Amino acid sequence: PMAEAGGAVAAHFDRLGHASLRDLVADRDERIQVVVRFLALLDLYREGKVDLAQAETFGEINVRWESGGRRAGRG
Repeated sequence: PMAEAGGAVAAHFDRLGHASLRDLVADRDERIQVVVRFLALLDLYREGKVDLAQAETFGEINVRWESGGRRAGRG
């Protein structure tokens, strides 16, 4: 499940280059699916593949793919 979730996040960045956390979990219906997708995102952050920004406490979390806004080799 984690590899699949990471692949789904990466596919989103292939299309758009950036997103909010809300965008990245919009297609998930079950809470556990949202959690798995969030954990995959944290893993990508730990690996330095994404940058996370939050302007205010409890505000929207914005995610940007490191590498000029696109995955390496895509932009």
